[in-house]
Order: sequence, then C-alpha cells, then structure tokens
Amino acid sequence: FSTQRLFTSGDYAYSSGSTIPEEGKPGNANLVIFDISDPAKPTLLEERDMQSTQFLAQSGTNLVGFKPGFDPVDNSFEDAEIQVYSVSDPANPTLIKTISLPATHGAEIFNAEFLESGLLYVTMETHTTDQTEAGVGTLLVDISANAGNEIELEIDPTCHAAVQKGSMFYCFSTQDYGSLDAITYDLNGTDGTEEISIVASIGTTLPKQAVVLPNGEVVMADLYRGLRTFETSGIGGEIVSERTSAIESESASAILLYSGSKAVVGIDGATTVLDLVTGNVTGTSAYSAGGLSTTSQPGIYASAMGNDGFLLFKITASGTFQKVGGYFHKWNTDLFEQEQSEGNY
Repeated sequence: FSTQRLFTSGDYAYSSGSTIPEEGKPGNANLVIFDISDPAKPTLLEERDMQSTQFLAQSGTNLVGFKPGFDPVDNSFEDAEIQVYSVSDPANPTLIKTISLPATHGAEIFNAEFLESGLLYVTMETHTTDQTEAGVGTLLVDISANAGNEIELEIDPTCHAAVQKGSMFYCFSTQDYGSLDAITYDLNGTDGTEEISIVASIGTTLPKQAVVLPNGEVVMADLYRGLRTFETSGIGGEIVSERTSAIESESASAILLYSGSKAVVGIDGATTVLDLVTGNVTGTSAYSAGGLSTTSQPGIYASAMGNDGFLLFKITASGTFQKVGGYFHKWNTDLFEQEQSEGNY
C-alpha cells in the first residue's frame, strides 16, 4: 500500500493511500491502522479496504474522507460524498456522517484541508455522465452543520492550494499548469464573500500547499517552481504581489510551519528545515516529503512518502532534522535495506 496522508490520534496512526493495483485492476483506497506507542517502531494493526473513499483531512478525532462520483466496480456515475469518521475509539474508526455534494457526478478530488476557522476547503473537478469535463470549483464546508446546511460557500476557481488568515481566504489556482492566479477573498465582505484582489503570473505551475507567516506574507509550495512568496497589504490583508523568494529550489511538494517563520519543507525530493523569511537552512534529510503533518505525539512530526511508506521525525532546538521511526515498504529496496541494517526490521 502507499501512504499519501498520515493522521494520528493518541497512540494510533492512520495511513491513507491505496493498495498496489493488480494487473488490469485499479488499486482500492485503503486505511491502514498503526500502533505508534513506540514511535521508533510503529506496528501495523489492521488494513481496511475503503473501496474508493480516500481520507484527506483531520479535525480533532474526526477523519474526513472523499468518495468520488464514479464507481469503478459497476462503471456508474453518482454524486460525490464527504464521509466523516470518528476515531474517538482509536482502534475502530466509525462512519458518523455523510455529506452529499450535489451535481458532482464523476467528481475527483484535488485537495482538502481544514482552515483556521474550522471550515473544510475541498477542491474538485467534476464531469458529466459521458466523462467530458463539466466544471471545476472549490467548496467551503462546515462538517458540524445540520444535514443539508454543510456547504457554506462555492466558488468557481479550482484552489489547488489555499489558506486562511482572519477573514482572508487565499486561493492559488492554475489552469492547465500554465499560469497561476493568486486570488484573495474576503469571507466577511459587505455583500458576502468578495474577490478583492488577483495577482497573475505565467510559467508552468502546480500549487500544493500554502502557509501564512507571522509577518503576513503567504508562502506557497509549488511542485514545478519551488517555494513562492507573496506579499500582502498587511497581516490579514489581501495579496498584492509576488516577491523573489529567499529560497531557491526547483520543486516543493509540502510545507509545515513549526515555529514562527520556521518550517519543514519537501524540496527537490528531500526534507529541509529552514526559515521561510531569511532562507537560512538549519537541517536536511534525504527522506522525501509528500505530505507533512503534526502528530498526537508531543514534538513528533510525520511525513507521508507515497510508495516508500511514512516517516516520524523531530526538529531539535537548533533546527536540525532527527529521525524517530517509520514504516518503509520492501519494494524500495535501497531504503528498506538501509532501515534493515539499522535494526528497524
């Protein structure tokens, strides 16, 4: 199985990804449960076949999955769904709520994350029943609202990466990977949500994740153009321009703030610890970073590494990278043999 996202609750970790496809058959989405009471050596407890539901975000003891609007088993189209699972009983994730997304036949997910307001942003591409593209868009969803009232906002752009600061919602949208729009929305505008600025740039781009720094700047991880820094009109203000970043890189896949402007970033196939304002690098690791997250274990962070598995690590007081443990797959022979030689298997 692969690990695209990793979530934790207490002494448990949940790997969200997919099974390795068999010849002529697609791989199913899965949820793999681990015991991480000893973070140095996570223990696999259970692997659940989730059919097509892929888990994308976590809020407290809730894991949020997305069921696409296409069923590959009977080749049928249907409305996509958001599925909320409770891990209040950590060893037994339980479905507690289903949110139907109207007019989303054939929808596929691009990204989903919880914002500082507690709303979930979901970006999708939808198709008609004849599999032609019908539209793309972004939803802001309140998973705690009463049935039928969960969708707070729907906007047209596909926000491949987004982040919120106060009432400002920053959306990074690309069309055919050829140009980027950095769009600012005021969620508390006088006439409801208002688009108040848009900054456009050219060049191949694929936004992955964004964070807001204490100085108000927004830093976006771009899979094709590295880390990109955008100036705002002040803390909690709209994006006004893109400035030259202090960090030069060709690719950035994930970004996680851990203290002020200090961050862990997946850059050029490795994991780097640095200050996003000064560009000062304090630590590096050869491990790749596809998805970065905090964990329920104090001071421990997680990196989802796709087909390679996942890694648990710490950042020392001096800003260096310190591996704690992980789960690594045998088909990456070099990595697995390295871990085996270190006594981890």
